[in-house]
Amino acid sequence: MSKAGQIVEIPSEASIYSRFENHFHSLKAELDFHAEALPYNLFDGFLVGEHYGLDDFVIGQRKGINVGGKDKPLYVIGKNQEYNQLFVGAGLEHPGLMRKVFRYEKSDFELNTEFCQDFKSLNDTEVQVGFYHKNDLKLAKLFVLEDNVYLKFENSMHVLDLNQVKNIIKNDQEILNIKPNKNEN
Repeated sequence: MSKAGQIVEIPSEASIYSRFENHFHSLKAELDFHAEALPYNLFDGFLVGEHYGLDDFVIGQRKGINVGGKDKPLYVIGKNQEYNQLFVGAGLEHPGLMRKVFRYEKSDFELNTEFCQDFKSLNDTEVQVGFYHKNDLKLAKLFVLEDNVYLKFENSMHVLDLNQVKNIIKNDQEILNIKPNKNEN
């Protein structure tokens, strides 16, 4: 059995959501910052319980947190491996569940070479993103930096949408498709 760790609830109005300055030394640093969970700590919220296995939780998960008595269900919004802390937020619209940027590896996608010769030519491109569970397309800007593909959305997207991306469209043509089995994890 794993060592007990802390479950910390972060209120949706916590100061961590307004205290980070938007000064980045590079576009990659900015995109990485917006794609990741914030660096929460115990002092951003309050202790609500214990867990017995940090690796058993994923961002956006609701089941298995085992903290009751809340008005809204709790969702995993972050983890701190070093201190064995699990961070949760109340409600599906909690700001800790929202991201402006989704980050993937190039290897997660199949490139449609009929319309695009390489990933590099897609950098800094306006695209539409299709999702498995949504009928409408979402506007985003696609960036290809090193081995990563970033989708920067006009409006924040829910982290549960991260593994629901089906395809990326430019000028009414599918230019990238998520590889089969990518979204089954």
